[in-house]
Amino acid sequence: MGKIKVGVFGARRGETMIKVLEGHPDARLVAVCDKHRPLLDEVRGKAREKGLDVALYEDFEGFIQHDMDAVVLANYANEHAPYAVRCLRAGLHVLSEMLPCETMAQAVELIEAAEASGKVYAYAENYCYMKGPFEMRRRYEAGDIGEIQYAEGEYVHDCSSIWPQLTYGERGHWRNRAYSTFYCTHSLGPILAITGRRPVQVVGFETNMNGSRGPVPSLNGGTGGIEMVTLDNGAVVKSVHGGLKREPGSINYELYGTKGMMETDRWDGNGLSVYIEGDRLCHGELTHYKPEATTKEYSTNAKKNI
Repeated sequence: MGKIKVGVFGARRGETMIKVLEGHPDARLVAVCDKHRPLLDEVRGKAREKGLDVALYEDFEGFIQHDMDAVVLANYANEHAPYAVRCLRAGLHVLSEMLPCETMAQAVELIEAAEASGKVYAYAENYCYMKGPFEMRRRYEAGDIGEIQYAEGEYVHDCSSIWPQLTYGERGHWRNRAYSTFYCTHSLGPILAITGRRPVQVVGFETNMNGSRGPVPSLNGGTGGIEMVTLDNGAVVKSVHGGLKREPGSINYELYGTKGMMETDRWDGNGLSVYIEGDRLCHGELTHYKPEATTKEYSTNAKKNI
């Protein structure tokens, strides 16, 4: 069997996947689509350096007709579902890099398209695969801290200094029109991936603005988004994210279970602390360590629940 032929839709958000595919032993980058020509020119230059033949498209209609097996969707975060459906119906496997859908109607259409296609659809929320959350998932599945009762996910990232680059200077860019609760995947996604639980109730909050977007009009100018989520086992999760003032930014996850807790290091994302209660109430063992990168397979039940 030859290498899987993969196309990437979105050269900026898809830059990491493009780099991976340029040297992947089992897959080959064959096409990249983006409406910004300078990004395609960058892809062309790097492909030539590596001796690769990569087709470049500014138009999705031409891109989807290219001879390929799978597509990485790295386009605007609020437009993944329609393109995923089109790719699946065209007989292509899909890896969605961000926010699979915006509405329940889109969710239903996406599920039905994936089931009818017989192709693989995967959601790749990247923070689920960081060393800390990945190790927490392994330990949670092993039962080290028991069943989740409460958790917190935090992704604080002040993007005000790079906002013009993120939005390409477009006043109507999706980032300028999104409410602060919209982009909650980095804070909430890992908690759901670690535990395999499903949300059953969500309440959202927004902080006041700090105006850090400057002259760029934005619905979430320096606003924090908070979600309080109830899971299907009764556990509660607090998800915090947004452009709050803090440097360096915060990527942090905490899980409290019936037998102990786990927490990533708030200032050093490479560290993990784990407390496991022993035979005596309120007495246990607390350990601190830096998880190693792993590609461990997880149980079928956990995969089905995510």
